[in-house]
Amino acid sequence: MAYPNGEIPESLLVRRGPTIEGGDALLMPGTAVKFDRLTELGQARHGWTPRISGPDDAYRRLSVQVDYKNRYGPDAATPGTSSHGGWFQGRESGALDIGNYEEIGKAAFYALAREAGFVVDFFAWEPWHIIDYSPWDVPTSDTPLTLSEEDTMIRIQSPGRGIALVGPGYYRHLTTDEEVEQSAALISKHLSGNDRQFDLWVSLAFGGRTSGVEAATAKVLAALGKAPAPEPGPDPKPPVDPKPEPVLPFTIDISRNQNGGKGFTTAQFAAFKAAGVGTVIPKLIGANNTDYPLYTELVHQDPARAAGMTLGHYIANGQVGTPAQIAKAVHATGQVRPGEVFWLDVEDWAEDGVRRWTPAECEAVVLALRDEFKPLTEQGIYLNLSLANTGGYREMMDRLGLRLWLAAYQDAPDVLLAGGWTRKPDLWQFTSSNLPGLRGIYDANLDINRAGTTVWLVSDLQEALNTWGGAGTLTVDNDKGAKTNAAVMQFQRVFNLKVDGVPGPVTLAKLAEVVG
Repeated sequence: MAYPNGEIPESLLVRRGPTIEGGDALLMPGTAVKFDRLTELGQARHGWTPRISGPDDAYRRLSVQVDYKNRYGPDAATPGTSSHGGWFQGRESGALDIGNYEEIGKAAFYALAREAGFVVDFFAWEPWHIIDYSPWDVPTSDTPLTLSEEDTMIRIQSPGRGIALVGPGYYRHLTTDEEVEQSAALISKHLSGNDRQFDLWVSLAFGGRTSGVEAATAKVLAALGKAPAPEPGPDPKPPVDPKPEPVLPFTIDISRNQNGGKGFTTAQFAAFKAAGVGTVIPKLIGANNTDYPLYTELVHQDPARAAGMTLGHYIANGQVGTPAQIAKAVHATGQVRPGEVFWLDVEDWAEDGVRRWTPAECEAVVLALRDEFKPLTEQGIYLNLSLANTGGYREMMDRLGLRLWLAAYQDAPDVLLAGGWTRKPDLWQFTSSNLPGLRGIYDANLDINRAGTTVWLVSDLQEALNTWGGAGTLTVDNDKGAKTNAAVMQFQRVFNLKVDGVPGPVTLAKLAEVVG
């Protein structure tokens, strides 16, 4: 459809309600189908009915976005960019705010929403906010469309046929905007498809006689001056413009200035983005900043944002001051925006004579940051592998729900053999060398949540080898010792792979294939 953000004609939208605030919300047809599915799942499994927060918390008109910006300032999206407006970050979107999700808890809500087809946890500070990235996709003709005398009308639409109301043995073509608008109160759903699907939907309304389209629809099509749609090859896809955003699995972190003190330019950041880098994390304040506080942050912040990249921020270990003073200093910079993740960089060595934070000190700082301005869901800690395997950090981070940024250097980010750590990191710093063709002073990281690839831990490897069963039973302890190494070599022998004990991409792909 590709309407500008916030400018979708209301006649193409479907009502769902009542909302918690009263009145109906407007949804794009595909989003309405997914919301209905969420409702079915919630009622069947938890006796729970999801409710949209308010009339403007599904589709949000541009005028409402302007009003929100005037009322809420920086906490509201720039008008014309809201994920509620139908177009977000280069792709179509239908966002919903489910105001009563806490009735079943976030975990259960997220599970249902994912199953219904929504993306969850996009804005970590808004757990109620879910996004549909195919808001116009509705069931095709392969999906049963049954109509009974008890059904209300269904509104159907296609590019060549226009818009019509259909019901059991009933058809009415809608020819004016007023008719389309008033039909919203009569319908139970709105379906958009191609011309062939339109014809089939009409025939189904007349008793499901798909072989008798001429009997059920020919006079309708004749009245419209149109011929029945020919038997198609593959169904044509509606044009989508612009192209969807590519997957951007890499993050770079920057601790020092670049280009003789000028920093990376917008053009350089655009080259990073074209190579798959979606996030930039410059140092905000802290040790080993050879210029002055904020220098690394300030010279990179605006060019990175201008290139359309996501920003993160970090401060180095052992920053001098009480936790409250550190939190206030970070807040006072004005650089850390809502939704941008803030990290504590905890090294295993002292830089510039400043010792590293202990787990207790890390906890005190992140809690002070939380109390000052930054939710725990938007905070994390950078650790190398030796510190990550120290129980004090693991226990504290798991208890507070902090993100993990793990440094474990390897030649390529194929498999994370991080023995001892029992969960995958959010960011994996796999090299301090440059990404191919991208020169500068930075570290490269894989964003596990955006990579779209499988990252294995040693425990995953051990469990898969046990499932295969050809090398005995391993203790799943996340430690790649001699027994696990021998099991990998045995697997490689059996399947005629290079026998080196290294679970590289070829070995892992074969193992995944074998164990399913």
